[in-house]
Amino acid sequence: MPVQEDTMADVVIDLELDDGWEPRVWCAMIYVADSRDVAGAVRRSKRLHWKQEDARREVERWVTEMGLASVRWQIADDETLVGRIPGYFAVVKGLLLPKEERG
Repeated sequence: MPVQEDTMADVVIDLELDDGWEPRVWCAMIYVADSRDVAGAVRRSKRLHWKQEDARREVERWVTEMGLASVRWQIADDETLVGRIPGYFAVVKGLLLPKEERG
């Protein structure tokens, strides 16, 4: 599926409008784009977010702290945003919560 570039207004996906809505949390991650030696995220959310926008803001805060160029957000699918940053890329990924409690 090709990645679609959108404005920030288009990036905010309101999944609650879907009749099949289920509780979702969001995780933010930054990876080095041009290194074969790095296998994991350079930064990753320590705590999941209830809103996609909050996870995006976390990435943008890291980018500022790291002194990187601004993020160009793209929608990869209904549950994934990809942020393009020279030398890096960010991922904001939506995850469903479990349907049932473990007993």
